[in-house]
Amino acid sequence: MSLNIPLNRTKSLSPLSKRFLFTLCLILSLSTVVACSNEDSAQTLATLEGRIEHDGGNQFTGSTQGSAAEGFDADAQVVTIARITPLGQAEVLFEGRVDASGHFQVQRPDIEGPLLVQVHESSAQDVPMGRALVLASQDGRDLFVAPISPETSAEADTFLALVAAGHPFAEIDAIALMANISAEMASEIESREVLAAAVWDAQVAWLSVASEDAGQSVSASQAQSAKLEAWAALVAELEASPDPTGESSAWTRYELDAEAVLFQSFGLRPNQQLTAWAASAIALKQSVESSGESSAAVEVTSFLGMWREAEVSWMAASQIAAEGASAEASAAIDSAFSAYSQQLAAASSMDTVVEAQAELFAALVSTNPSEPSVMATLMQGETDLALPIDLESLGAVLDASAELELELAASLQVAAGSSQSADLTAKTLLSYRAKSLALVNSLTISLYGQASLDLLETSLLMRTQALFTTSSH
Repeated sequence: MSLNIPLNRTKSLSPLSKRFLFTLCLILSLSTVVACSNEDSAQTLATLEGRIEHDGGNQFTGSTQGSAAEGFDADAQVVTIARITPLGQAEVLFEGRVDASGHFQVQRPDIEGPLLVQVHESSAQDVPMGRALVLASQDGRDLFVAPISPETSAEADTFLALVAAGHPFAEIDAIALMANISAEMASEIESREVLAAAVWDAQVAWLSVASEDAGQSVSASQAQSAKLEAWAALVAELEASPDPTGESSAWTRYELDAEAVLFQSFGLRPNQQLTAWAASAIALKQSVESSGESSAAVEVTSFLGMWREAEVSWMAASQIAAEGASAEASAAIDSAFSAYSQQLAAASSMDTVVEAQAELFAALVSTNPSEPSVMATLMQGETDLALPIDLESLGAVLDASAELELELAASLQVAAGSSQSADLTAKTLLSYRAKSLALVNSLTISLYGQASLDLLETSLLMRTQALFTTSSH
């Protein structure tokens, strides 16, 4: 039954009744506001979710020196979220619990910039057992944390060391930093200052080459932003991956995604990215060598370079074969690089790595008529005429490129002793690449199509990086 009270028949309210009604309306209004506020908070509250890794990290490169990299000695019970101050210090914002399986989920602050996720044995006041760097933005999204391990701890500590040394966040490509530190490096290189100097030199070299090839200045923050979505996908896969095989596959997918976005963002083709990576890997190794670190530390740095070089070279070669519309060449490339990856994983010394790399180069580019190479397969498909491959000219180019590598070795020695070693290393490699490309283009274009010439250039760059990553100068 509805109740209709004519307004003209309503009695006047007493002052006490008016005060009561005003108070009641105020309470109801405040309740509504609080309820709406709580509802909005519930909708926008974001979390950080992760776990503690049971081994040394997620990026193992197969180095015999670093194969014993292990996880933490104790179990953690507490997790803290900290922001990084401009002085490179950790300022704790939130605290949570780690469950018995090593997993955690904690509120994430809605701030932009790098965060630290730290695990502690029993109290937030304890020195962190381990850390991981998280790249956050003000988008309110839930984020995964890379499984916390000695590797991620070394990456976070290295980032802090760079900030403490005076480098603002915007000057550091944190994604490149984390990709440049493997589980074995974290185990063998104890000094985070040495790691910081090495990854900084690697970044300088990469950006120098990328800027030259892009025809514009490419900054660390721009490079990081371009790769951010691919990195977030990698971290989510690593968090869900139960074993090293899954981690390795996740890294491969990341490399493919990163290669694509760097092309989209800066126009860097695979061969150009290979040059940038070569400069970065050589600069990284030069820096570790110059620090006086042990031979084991230098070796694990070399192993990381070889693994990453294999991934980037594989991608570059595969794209060249695809552009050459050769399914047969693509299959041969996959077969050659798969065999090479298996040899790297089983390598017992750097000498065996060098031998495996030589076999890969021969499979891609060979002057032996009884052993057709991938390049020969591409060339046969590039001409309608059944012309014989000009192995003599090809051999002359390979011989001349070996002479160029001797010149490069002398130039890299000079660069290594310079105060601007990373930038000089990049410029030296760019000069070498230009001379090498001129040699490649000297081949008779009527016999060699663009795809086969591109593959030859890629193979020479790959051999060059392998030569200067695996040897001391």
